[in-house]
Amino acid sequence: MVEKFLYKNQVDICISTVLGAEYKFLYKIKDKSKKILEFHLNFENSPLNILTQPFKISRIKSVLQIKNLQYKMSQYKRIVVLSNGDAETWKIFFSNIIVIGNPLTIDLNCPKALLTNKTAIAVGRLEKEKGFDLLIDAWKIVKEKHPEWILNIFGEGSLHDSIRKQIDDLNLADNIFLKKPVSNIAEKYIESSIFILSSRNEGFGLVLLEALALGIPAVSFNCKFGPEELIEDTQNGFLVELGNTEILAKKIITLIENENVRKNLSEHALITTKKYEISNIMMKWDELFQSLVNKTEA
Repeated sequence: MVEKFLYKNQVDICISTVLGAEYKFLYKIKDKSKKILEFHLNFENSPLNILTQPFKISRIKSVLQIKNLQYKMSQYKRIVVLSNGDAETWKIFFSNIIVIGNPLTIDLNCPKALLTNKTAIAVGRLEKEKGFDLLIDAWKIVKEKHPEWILNIFGEGSLHDSIRKQIDDLNLADNIFLKKPVSNIAEKYIESSIFILSSRNEGFGLVLLEALALGIPAVSFNCKFGPEELIEDTQNGFLVELGNTEILAKKIITLIENENVRKNLSEHALITTKKYEISNIMMKWDELFQSLVNKTEA
């Protein structure tokens, strides 16, 4: 059906969001369109990660399957990934990599946060990679100095019950609140004074970008990938060594105790996220399309 559509409509560009089934055959279709893959998983969390691991005879079947996948992906004109850090690994195995980050799609015209509420926010799926267990451990330290502050976590996932139990076991039920995802998350951001990203890994960190774009000072683990490209440490937020809950707590406390620091980081955050506004990201896509259609790139 896809092949029939392409031959009938003669499009210039055709994009596959990996790993949909169409990537297996899309590059073989001999219409005139240029084929692009868009990959939202970072390399370490993709099936291709086996290519970076020591070879084992027991995994030879899997390796051959991944080599086949690698060949198919290399047939596309470009593979679009989300961050420069992630792209470094991709480029070891592919020569057709380009970086285009996620655009901001939330309403940026809403009022900016006053940063006076004694509230912090975290957003994401309740899964291991998001590191909410680490955040809860850190908040135990925060509570000891500032029991009046609360943390709202917006998200759903398979670890809901275990995270709920951890909160109860650490006597944090009056300070940490698990909330379901909401459509008006921008409003929840601006009701908060601090944003926290505790992820063990990210494809890009869109929630971090959204919070910064609304002027919310952020504290983030320096995980792969995204935070290091969005946060300039001490300028628009704080970057913390991955997994170090004590330093995570310390940086949160620094923001709690220094309203002027919160406001200064907020001002810089608003400036540094402008390049991710949808018009600027679409310009990058347009440049890519033009380069392929006009053959200005090999």
